[in-house]
Amino acid sequence: MNSILDGQQQAVEADPGLNILSVDLECWEQLVHRKLTNQLIPCSESLVRSTSFLLNLFREKDVRATFFVVGYVAEAFPELIRRINLEGHEIASHGYSHLTIDMLSPERFREEIRRSSSVLRSLTGDSVKGFRAPEFSLGPGTHWAMEILAQEGIEYDSSVVPCSGRKHGVAGFSRGSVRLTAGPYSILEVPPSTITVLGRNRLAAGGSYFRLLPYFLIKRIVRRVNRDGFPFVMYCHPYEFSSERLGLQDDVKSRSRLAATALEFKYNLFRKTMRYKLSRLLDEFRFAPFREVLAHALRK
Repeated sequence: MNSILDGQQQAVEADPGLNILSVDLECWEQLVHRKLTNQLIPCSESLVRSTSFLLNLFREKDVRATFFVVGYVAEAFPELIRRINLEGHEIASHGYSHLTIDMLSPERFREEIRRSSSVLRSLTGDSVKGFRAPEFSLGPGTHWAMEILAQEGIEYDSSVVPCSGRKHGVAGFSRGSVRLTAGPYSILEVPPSTITVLGRNRLAAGGSYFRLLPYFLIKRIVRRVNRDGFPFVMYCHPYEFSSERLGLQDDVKSRSRLAATALEFKYNLFRKTMRYKLSRLLDEFRFAPFREVLAHALRK
Protein backbone atom coordinates (compact mmCIF):
# COMPACT_ATOMS: atom_id res chain seq x y z
CA MET A 1 0.00 0.00 0.00
CA ASN A 2 1.34 3.43 -0.92
CA SER A 3 2.06 5.86 1.86
CA ILE A 4 0.65 9.35 2.06
CA LEU A 5 4.01 10.22 3.64
CA ASP A 6 5.49 9.88 0.15
CA GLY A 7 3.13 12.54 -1.21
CA GLN A 8 3.06 16.32 -1.00
CA GLN A 9 3.99 17.97 2.30
CA GLN A 10 3.04 21.56 3.15
CA ALA A 11 4.17 23.26 6.36
CA VAL A 12 1.37 24.54 8.60
CA GLU A 13 2.16 27.55 10.75
CA ALA A 14 0.77 27.88 14.28
CA ASP A 15 1.23 30.34 17.11
CA PRO A 16 4.37 29.14 18.95
CA GLY A 17 3.10 30.80 22.10
CA LEU A 18 0.01 28.59 22.30
CA ASN A 19 1.14 25.05 23.14
CA ILE A 20 -0.76 21.78 22.80
CA LEU A 21 -1.74 19.76 25.87
CA SER A 22 -2.74 16.11 25.43
CA VAL A 23 -3.47 13.12 27.63
CA ASP A 24 -3.14 9.51 26.47
CA LEU A 25 -6.05 7.93 28.33
CA GLU A 26 -4.95 4.34 28.90
CA CYS A 27 -4.90 1.90 31.81
CA TRP A 28 -1.37 1.17 33.03
CA GLU A 29 -2.32 -1.99 34.94
CA GLN A 30 -4.21 -3.43 31.99
CA LEU A 31 -1.50 -2.72 29.42
CA VAL A 32 1.45 -3.91 31.51
CA HIS A 33 -0.42 -7.07 32.53
CA ARG A 34 -1.04 -7.85 28.85
CA LYS A 35 2.59 -7.13 27.98
CA LEU A 36 3.79 -9.69 30.54
CA THR A 37 1.10 -12.37 30.20
CA ASN A 38 -0.64 -11.75 26.85
CA GLN A 39 -3.91 -11.71 28.80
CA LEU A 40 -6.37 -8.84 29.07
CA ILE A 41 -7.69 -7.83 32.49
CA PRO A 42 -10.40 -5.23 33.23
CA CYS A 43 -9.42 -1.57 33.46
CA SER A 44 -8.47 -0.47 36.96
CA GLU A 45 -10.60 2.03 38.90
CA SER A 46 -7.37 3.86 39.69
CA LEU A 47 -7.57 5.26 36.15
CA VAL A 48 -10.76 7.13 37.08
CA ARG A 49 -9.17 8.59 40.22
CA SER A 50 -6.01 9.77 38.48
CA THR A 51 -7.95 11.19 35.53
CA SER A 52 -10.21 13.03 37.98
CA PHE A 53 -7.09 14.67 39.43
CA LEU A 54 -6.14 15.91 35.96
CA LEU A 55 -9.65 17.18 35.23
CA ASN A 56 -9.73 19.05 38.53
CA LEU A 57 -6.31 20.56 37.85
CA PHE A 58 -7.33 21.62 34.34
CA ARG A 59 -10.48 23.25 35.69
CA GLU A 60 -8.45 25.08 38.37
CA LYS A 61 -6.00 26.36 35.74
CA ASP A 62 -8.79 27.09 33.22
CA VAL A 63 -7.14 25.01 30.50
CA ARG A 64 -8.50 22.44 28.03
CA ALA A 65 -6.70 19.42 26.61
CA THR A 66 -7.05 16.72 23.98
CA PHE A 67 -7.67 13.26 25.44
CA PHE A 68 -6.55 10.40 23.16
CA VAL A 69 -8.81 7.64 24.46
CA VAL A 70 -8.31 3.87 24.15
CA GLY A 71 -11.55 2.17 23.11
CA TYR A 72 -11.29 -0.37 25.95
CA VAL A 73 -11.20 2.50 28.44
CA ALA A 74 -14.20 4.25 26.88
CA GLU A 75 -16.26 1.05 27.13
CA ALA A 76 -15.14 0.40 30.72
CA PHE A 77 -15.78 3.95 31.99
CA PRO A 78 -18.32 5.68 29.72
CA GLU A 79 -19.25 8.23 32.40
CA LEU A 80 -15.62 9.33 32.61
CA ILE A 81 -15.56 9.99 28.86
CA ARG A 82 -18.83 11.92 29.09
CA ARG A 83 -17.38 14.02 31.92
CA ILE A 84 -14.25 14.82 29.92
CA ASN A 85 -16.40 15.89 26.99
CA LEU A 86 -18.83 17.94 29.10
CA GLU A 87 -15.94 19.82 30.70
CA GLY A 88 -14.92 21.10 27.29
CA HIS A 89 -11.98 18.85 26.44
CA GLU A 90 -11.42 17.30 23.03
CA ILE A 91 -11.93 13.53 22.62
CA ALA A 92 -9.67 11.81 20.06
CA SER A 93 -8.70 8.19 19.34
CA HIS A 94 -5.80 6.21 20.78
CA GLY A 95 -6.95 3.06 19.00
CA TYR A 96 -9.44 0.52 20.25
CA SER A 97 -7.16 -2.03 21.93
CA HIS A 98 -3.85 -0.10 22.27
CA LEU A 99 -2.03 -2.55 20.03
CA THR A 100 0.94 -0.96 18.28
CA ILE A 101 0.53 -0.55 14.53
CA ASP A 102 3.34 -2.99 13.73
CA MET A 103 1.22 -5.73 15.37
CA LEU A 104 -1.73 -5.08 13.03
CA SER A 105 -2.54 -5.79 9.40
CA PRO A 106 -3.98 -2.90 7.38
CA GLU A 107 -7.42 -4.51 7.63
CA ARG A 108 -7.18 -4.89 11.40
CA PHE A 109 -5.92 -1.33 11.77
CA ARG A 110 -8.90 -0.02 9.80
CA GLU A 111 -11.19 -2.00 12.09
CA GLU A 112 -9.46 -0.48 15.14
CA ILE A 113 -10.07 3.04 13.84
CA ARG A 114 -13.70 2.39 12.97
CA ARG A 115 -14.48 0.67 16.27
CA SER A 116 -12.73 3.30 18.37
CA SER A 117 -14.42 6.16 16.53
CA SER A 118 -17.83 4.51 16.86
CA VAL A 119 -17.48 4.03 20.63
CA LEU A 120 -16.30 7.60 21.21
CA ARG A 121 -18.94 9.12 18.94
CA SER A 122 -21.68 7.22 20.78
CA LEU A 123 -20.55 8.77 24.07
CA THR A 124 -19.96 12.35 22.94
CA GLY A 125 -22.19 12.82 19.92
CA ASP A 126 -19.22 14.29 18.04
CA SER A 127 -17.13 12.90 15.20
CA VAL A 128 -13.56 11.93 16.03
CA LYS A 129 -11.05 14.19 14.28
CA GLY A 130 -7.72 13.14 15.85
CA PHE A 131 -5.62 10.01 16.32
CA ARG A 132 -2.42 9.07 18.10
CA ALA A 133 -0.86 5.64 17.63
CA PRO A 134 -0.12 3.60 20.77
CA GLU A 135 3.54 4.09 21.70
CA PHE A 136 3.95 6.46 18.70
CA SER A 137 4.28 3.27 16.65
CA LEU A 138 3.99 4.82 13.21
CA GLY A 139 7.40 4.08 11.80
CA PRO A 140 9.32 1.79 9.44
CA GLY A 141 6.93 -0.63 7.77
CA THR A 142 3.73 1.07 8.97
CA HIS A 143 3.52 4.20 6.83
CA TRP A 144 0.46 2.66 5.14
CA ALA A 145 -1.55 3.57 8.28
CA MET A 146 -1.59 7.27 7.34
CA GLU A 147 -3.67 6.71 4.22
CA ILE A 148 -6.16 4.56 6.14
CA LEU A 149 -6.54 7.33 8.72
CA ALA A 150 -7.32 9.84 5.98
CA GLN A 151 -9.75 7.43 4.30
CA GLU A 152 -11.59 6.94 7.60
CA GLY A 153 -12.14 10.66 8.11
CA ILE A 154 -9.38 11.37 10.64
CA GLU A 155 -8.32 14.99 10.10
CA TYR A 156 -5.10 15.08 12.11
CA ASP A 157 -2.59 12.62 13.51
CA SER A 158 0.06 13.00 16.23
CA SER A 159 2.04 9.77 15.85
CA VAL A 160 5.11 10.57 13.76
CA VAL A 161 8.21 11.16 15.87
CA PRO A 162 10.71 13.04 13.68
CA CYS A 163 13.67 10.86 14.56
CA SER A 164 14.63 7.24 13.95
CA GLY A 165 13.75 4.53 16.44
CA ARG A 166 13.38 0.77 16.69
CA LYS A 167 9.58 0.78 16.50
CA HIS A 168 8.72 4.35 15.67
CA GLY A 169 10.01 7.46 14.05
CA VAL A 170 10.56 8.93 10.61
CA ALA A 171 14.07 10.34 10.36
CA GLY A 172 14.15 13.73 8.69
CA PHE A 173 10.43 14.41 9.16
CA SER A 174 9.40 17.97 9.99
CA ARG A 175 9.44 18.98 13.67
CA GLY A 176 6.44 21.19 13.01
CA SER A 177 2.94 20.52 11.71
CA VAL A 178 2.57 19.61 8.03
CA ARG A 179 -0.34 18.80 5.75
CA LEU A 180 0.24 15.53 3.90
CA THR A 181 -1.55 15.05 0.58
CA ALA A 182 -1.53 12.12 -1.85
CA GLY A 183 -4.19 11.95 -4.55
CA PRO A 184 -7.63 12.57 -3.00
CA TYR A 185 -6.43 12.01 0.57
CA SER A 186 -5.08 14.60 2.98
CA ILE A 187 -4.26 14.65 6.68
CA LEU A 188 -2.55 17.03 9.10
CA GLU A 189 0.45 15.55 10.93
CA VAL A 190 1.34 17.17 14.27
CA PRO A 191 4.47 15.50 15.67
CA PRO A 192 5.17 15.34 19.41
CA SER A 193 7.84 17.85 20.29
CA THR A 194 11.52 17.13 19.83
CA ILE A 195 14.70 19.09 20.38
CA THR A 196 17.90 18.87 18.39
CA VAL A 197 20.88 17.60 20.38
CA LEU A 198 24.25 17.15 18.66
CA GLY A 199 22.58 17.28 15.28
CA ARG A 200 19.92 14.68 16.05
CA ASN A 201 16.28 15.06 17.04
CA ARG A 202 15.32 13.72 20.46
CA LEU A 203 11.78 13.16 21.72
CA ALA A 204 11.16 15.47 24.67
CA ALA A 205 7.39 15.85 24.84
CA GLY A 206 6.37 14.12 28.07
CA GLY A 207 6.08 10.67 29.59
CA SER A 208 9.27 9.25 31.07
CA TYR A 209 11.24 12.26 29.81
CA PHE A 210 9.23 14.54 32.09
CA ARG A 211 9.41 12.11 35.00
CA LEU A 212 13.20 11.97 34.83
CA LEU A 213 14.04 15.59 34.04
CA PRO A 214 14.02 18.36 36.67
CA TYR A 215 11.48 21.11 36.10
CA PHE A 216 14.00 23.80 35.15
CA LEU A 217 15.15 21.64 32.21
CA ILE A 218 11.58 20.94 31.10
CA LYS A 219 10.92 24.67 31.14
CA ARG A 220 14.01 25.30 29.01
CA ILE A 221 12.90 22.64 26.52
CA VAL A 222 9.45 24.21 26.10
CA ARG A 223 11.00 27.66 25.60
CA ARG A 224 13.50 26.27 23.11
CA VAL A 225 10.77 24.63 21.01
CA ASN A 226 8.80 27.90 21.06
CA ARG A 227 11.91 29.86 20.01
CA ASP A 228 12.31 27.44 17.11
CA GLY A 229 8.86 28.60 15.96
CA PHE A 230 6.69 25.66 17.04
CA PRO A 231 3.99 25.13 19.66
CA PHE A 232 5.17 22.63 22.25
CA VAL A 233 3.17 19.40 21.76
CA MET A 234 3.03 17.73 25.18
CA TYR A 235 1.60 14.38 26.23
CA CYS A 236 1.06 12.71 29.59
CA HIS A 237 -0.78 9.71 31.08
CA PRO A 238 -3.20 9.59 34.02
CA TYR A 239 -1.14 6.96 35.87
CA GLU A 240 1.72 9.43 36.15
CA PHE A 241 -0.43 11.48 38.52
CA SER A 242 -1.84 8.67 40.63
CA SER A 243 -1.57 9.10 44.39
CA GLU A 244 -1.16 5.32 44.65
CA ARG A 245 2.00 3.36 43.94
CA LEU A 246 1.85 1.58 40.60
CA GLY A 247 1.94 -2.15 41.19
CA LEU A 248 1.15 -5.41 39.44
CA GLN A 249 -0.94 -8.30 40.68
CA ASP A 250 0.78 -11.08 42.62
CA ASP A 251 0.02 -13.70 39.97
CA VAL A 252 1.91 -11.63 37.38
CA LYS A 253 4.89 -11.20 39.68
CA SER A 254 5.03 -14.94 40.36
CA ARG A 255 5.32 -15.63 36.62
CA SER A 256 7.98 -13.09 35.75
CA ARG A 257 9.19 -11.44 38.92
CA LEU A 258 12.26 -9.78 37.39
CA ALA A 259 10.33 -8.18 34.52
CA ALA A 260 7.48 -7.10 36.82
CA THR A 261 9.88 -5.55 39.32
CA ALA A 262 11.73 -3.72 36.56
CA LEU A 263 8.52 -2.28 35.14
CA GLU A 264 7.24 -1.19 38.55
CA PHE A 265 10.56 0.53 39.26
CA LYS A 266 10.65 2.23 35.84
CA TYR A 267 7.14 3.69 36.01
CA ASN A 268 7.28 4.73 39.67
CA LEU A 269 10.68 6.44 39.35
CA PHE A 270 10.23 10.18 40.06
CA ARG A 271 6.51 9.85 39.32
CA LYS A 272 5.62 11.85 42.44
CA THR A 273 7.22 14.92 40.87
CA MET A 274 4.71 15.01 38.02
CA ARG A 275 1.90 16.86 39.81
CA TYR A 276 4.21 19.73 40.66
CA LYS A 277 5.78 19.84 37.19
CA LEU A 278 2.49 19.91 35.31
CA SER A 279 1.00 22.52 37.62
CA ARG A 280 4.03 24.78 37.09
CA LEU A 281 3.89 24.32 33.32
CA LEU A 282 0.22 25.31 33.20
CA ASP A 283 1.03 28.42 35.25
CA GLU A 284 3.97 29.52 33.11
CA PHE A 285 2.86 28.59 29.58
CA ARG A 286 -0.34 28.75 27.54
CA PHE A 287 -1.86 25.41 26.52
CA ALA A 288 -4.92 24.35 24.51
CA PRO A 289 -6.26 21.26 22.67
CA PHE A 290 -5.23 20.32 19.14
CA ARG A 291 -8.57 21.48 17.72
CA GLU A 292 -8.02 25.02 19.06
CA VAL A 293 -4.34 25.48 18.23
CA LEU A 294 -4.82 24.13 14.70
CA ALA A 295 -8.37 25.29 14.02
CA HIS A 296 -7.21 27.35 11.04
CA ALA A 297 -5.70 24.26 9.39
CA LEU A 298 -8.45 21.72 10.05
CA ARG A 299 -11.38 21.22 7.69
CA LYS A 300 -14.27 23.58 8.15
